[in-house]
Amino acid sequence: MESSHLEGNIVRGSGGAVQLGRFAKMIVVESSSFDYNAAELDGGGIAISLTSVPVSLSLSNVTSDSNRALNNGGFLSVSTSFSLFEMKDCKCNQDRSDGN
Repeated sequence: MESSHLEGNIVRGSGGAVQLGRFAKMIVVESSSFDYNAAELDGGGIAISLTSVPVSLSLSNVTSDSNRALNNGGFLSVSTSFSLFEMKDCKCNQDRSDGN
């Protein structure tokens, strides 16, 4: 995902803006913003879960503002193992999780 702006999405499950799982192996998010997204479960902005293999996740130049999850991860919730996790030049502001 590159140069994307996801704002004002609300879901009853996980992943207010983006829900990834099952077949995801490599996830790259660059120069994108996630604002005012909400999830009733996990990951107000992005939720990654139930992948069949370890995931490579790279976040670069990502901004996040006022995302909310009722369970886990105001901006980002991950329930899988990583082969690589990289995060650079990212800014999170007022993201909130009522759980963890």
